[in-house]
Amino acid sequence: MLVLGILGAYAMMKAGSSAELTLPSQAQKMASDTRRVQSLAIGWGQRLRITAGASGYRVSCTRSVVAPCPTDTSLAVTDPATASSFVVALQKGVVFVDPTTTTLDINSIGQPLAGASYTLSAGSTATITVMPLSGFVAVTP
Repeated sequence: MLVLGILGAYAMMKAGSSAELTLPSQAQKMASDTRRVQSLAIGWGQRLRITAGASGYRVSCTRSVVAPCPTDTSLAVTDPATASSFVVALQKGVVFVDPTTTTLDINSIGQPLAGASYTLSAGSTATITVMPLSGFVAVTP
């Protein structure tokens, strides 16, 4: 029992903070959301924008042409997967660190108009990179 107690205490000290544990999953979620926005832009035939802030990101239309874009382009679009506003808040102390761009515009054929790089931090960092033209999205620890 004593040995199990010591091993358990050691494992708890090595586990790290909850923010460090969720950092990779939150970076992967943003990468997945970026790929989904590319698909939505194609499906909707609309130019979409991902706007990052210190504690999260949202997806909106760059101009209101037709539905599903709201008439007010400052509002987030409705995420068809959840039927709610496409706004994502970072969790457990994870934050953006000086994104090279705060917005990423994706045209109606799914291509980013420029590349982008977003770094998330929670003690350690993870970077989401979106390549220009190809739209390839990669996550590096």
